Amino acid sequence: MQNIWDVKKRICLFKESQFISQNQAYIQYGKGNVTKWVKAGIMKKYKDADGKLHSSVRYDVFELESAAFRCNYMKALSIS
Repeated sequence: MQNIWDVKKRICLFKESQFISQNQAYIQYGKGNVTKWVKAGIMKKYKDADGKLHSSVRYDVFELESAAFRCNYMKALSIS
């Protein structure tokens, strides 16, 4: 896993996009994880146009990395 502050730095320097598509998020982080994080309110999804049938959904990369870090950190605490 990448360091979340390195991700934030690359986003600020415009070396990495701030948002990724829902499909890319599902591939990189797992569909179940992303859905669970959105339901829990850890992160939110951004729609291009509300109410439109074919509007695309995007997720903030920094929020995804933060949610993944929290999830892994809490698992490590519960195992110890």
